[in-house]
Amino acid sequence: MDFSSPIQIILYSLALLFLYALWRKITKKTTKTKKFKVPEPSGSWPLIGHLHLLTGQKPACKILASIADESGPFYSLRLGFNRILVVSSWEFAKECFTKNDRVLATRASIAAGKYMGYNNAVFSLAPYGQYWRDIRKLATLQLLSNNRLEALKHVRFSEIDLFLKEIHIYIQYFNYVNDEKDEKGGKRIGKLMKEFMYVSGLFVPSDVFPFLWWMNFLGPAKTMKRLSKELDSLLQTWIDEHKLKRINQIRDDGDCKSIEKEDFIDVMLSVLEDDFFGHLGKTSLKEQSLHALELAQQELDLKVGRERCVQDSDIEKLVYLQAVIKETLRLYPPGPLAVPHEAVEDCYISRYYIPKGTRIFANLWKLHRDPNVWSNPDEFLPERFLANEGKNVDFSGQNFEYIPFGSGRRSCPGINFAIQAIQMTVARLLQAFSFTTPFGQAVDMTHEGIGITLPKATPLEIQITPRLSSELYEY
Repeated sequence: MDFSSPIQIILYSLALLFLYALWRKITKKTTKTKKFKVPEPSGSWPLIGHLHLLTGQKPACKILASIADESGPFYSLRLGFNRILVVSSWEFAKECFTKNDRVLATRASIAAGKYMGYNNAVFSLAPYGQYWRDIRKLATLQLLSNNRLEALKHVRFSEIDLFLKEIHIYIQYFNYVNDEKDEKGGKRIGKLMKEFMYVSGLFVPSDVFPFLWWMNFLGPAKTMKRLSKELDSLLQTWIDEHKLKRINQIRDDGDCKSIEKEDFIDVMLSVLEDDFFGHLGKTSLKEQSLHALELAQQELDLKVGRERCVQDSDIEKLVYLQAVIKETLRLYPPGPLAVPHEAVEDCYISRYYIPKGTRIFANLWKLHRDPNVWSNPDEFLPERFLANEGKNVDFSGQNFEYIPFGSGRRSCPGINFAIQAIQMTVARLLQAFSFTTPFGQAVDMTHEGIGITLPKATPLEIQITPRLSSELYEY
């Protein structure tokens, strides 16, 4: 029997199938490269890429927002040897922090983390892995749980009481200065943290050109090393004080189980003694409208009055004050450029191919001002959170048009603590004092300085007047 014809047909068929598969692969790759390439602005230079676009005194979040206006809400930049993606819309943010949450869960290694974050051991900068999971478990269960926050509530309240008392005394005597906080390190830590925020926003050459690591004895990296030593020294002093207290307790009582946990350092020391691991990154408000401030004070007078101080139980009733805080964090999130994520493996965001090692920046400053989501997005309008537009928006990170504390597994675990502290501090301040600007001047909110938190370029000058009877300032 002659099998030559059938065999030839089979061979021809296989050859055609092979050629067809090869053609499909080539055309698919070509199509993907052309169709699914992440948009990139023009103007890339050899070696440095788009780095020159980020120079100058304008904050990076605003520069990147301007690029988004031309290139779209999801675009790519080349900064030296690094490829970064900038996310400026809630749709792409949702894709990043839901579908690709695990793939984008790690952090890029940068100079700030190396020199001021104990070689990226700080929780917010730690790479994704078992160490980070252990630290997050410690933070959520031992430090920031609802039970722990309730137990340490008296610490926050006493600090607010002292703060208001000092303001009241300063108003009365004007030249009064309390040096006690300097001795305790309160003013020193404030100064160091302010410098920390500033330096963290500066450009370090080795972050984009790793071969320039040898230059890290100069410029911002040098300042980072100095700050790290000063912060470490101050924090160690506080830890030693708490350790001494525990040693004295053991000497007097035989153990330290009965010692009162007065703050987070006490809690941490207690956890370390229990061998937790064996079992296993603020916020100041920038008021943009005196009218909103007056409305918040009217609400306080109506719901609380001026005969007593605001209590925890009052906050739920102060809906306009909550809206003021939400609107402030919309316009001025704690970090206008969220801490960058890095892809641990190849992935797709929407239809775009993202290779391993790509760094992703969520531009919250731009995302929160999306005109497709917010009407009059650049205006300070707390009322938007009382109406349909933002009535159901919260801080959980599930409303992707509003994520001041991030979203996904790398979101801030201290959201509840931060919101409780902000709400009570603002409520007590607005109840206790009236705030005006000298000669009715407008507050300059158009210029910001350099740093990761957008500090005001023009210092805020205000006049403060007590609103309560004198006995309510005595604690």
